[in-house]
Amino acid sequence: MSWRDKIAAVLAGKIGGPTPGGIHVYHSSPHDFDRFENRLLTGEGANVYGAGTYLAENPRVSGQGGTYWNQFLDRMEGPDRVGGGRLRALDFDRAKAIESAQRDVTDWRNKAVPADPAYAAKMLKMREDELRLLESGAPVGPRTYEVNFKAKPEQLLDWDKPLKQQPQVLDTIRDRFVYPFKPEETGASVYTGFVSYPYGMPGTTRDRAKQIISDKLGEAGIPGIRYLDEGSRVPPPSPLAQALMNRAKQANPELEQFKPTHNYVAFDPSKLDIMAKYGVIGGVPLGASVVQDNYGSQ
Repeated sequence: MSWRDKIAAVLAGKIGGPTPGGIHVYHSSPHDFDRFENRLLTGEGANVYGAGTYLAENPRVSGQGGTYWNQFLDRMEGPDRVGGGRLRALDFDRAKAIESAQRDVTDWRNKAVPADPAYAAKMLKMREDELRLLESGAPVGPRTYEVNFKAKPEQLLDWDKPLKQQPQVLDTIRDRFVYPFKPEETGASVYTGFVSYPYGMPGTTRDRAKQIISDKLGEAGIPGIRYLDEGSRVPPPSPLAQALMNRAKQANPELEQFKPTHNYVAFDPSKLDIMAKYGVIGGVPLGASVVQDNYGSQ
């Protein structure tokens, strides 16, 4: 199996999560970069779960073709948007996308005298630009980053669990912060409570208060936050559905669809290593050697 085929397998739905060296996560962005920088106040989602860089275990959240990937594509312009949309419609099969774009270019070139020559010329140029981008092998559409978050789950503030179920975080907060919290409080409650202090200072916005608290938690040894993604926050199933799920779990306890997945907020971008970067299958701007290091050579 070639390294490109292995990338395709990852993007087809392989869920990340904790590894011996950190946490395997995904990040989608309209921006092309080679390392993460401090963008605490420019992330998506209005920093709802804290200030930091947002990442996801589940590629359906932030991988190629995932929720955020699609949102970013809709904001792009030019060949990136057109080509990305074509790839999405063809299940990210680049060869099929090139064939489809070639047919469109031929059709526009061979049209009879159009009713609106200016419009026809504009459409032809757009299709030609898209075809050149697809044929170039360069990334198309939003970039997908496969990332190693150099942290352990037990070091992170869990948004959904009470502190008493997070002993390492609880000990850190007790040692480093003066705050009238209760061990029964969830991570969400504690983080929100922390934010209320700097937010009360004159001239401090809520986003700035979140940045201050994220920085302070990071300095104390809590590198980020983790929280259940939307797909893992589903209402309880009916008794019959639950019984069927339990039987399926017993038959195959490793099935990923039964495992809740998390999103993450990393406070310190230096803890994020880009393992691979791709806009679409077949385009790896960091170079084949980077991908081969992680997936093996051809």
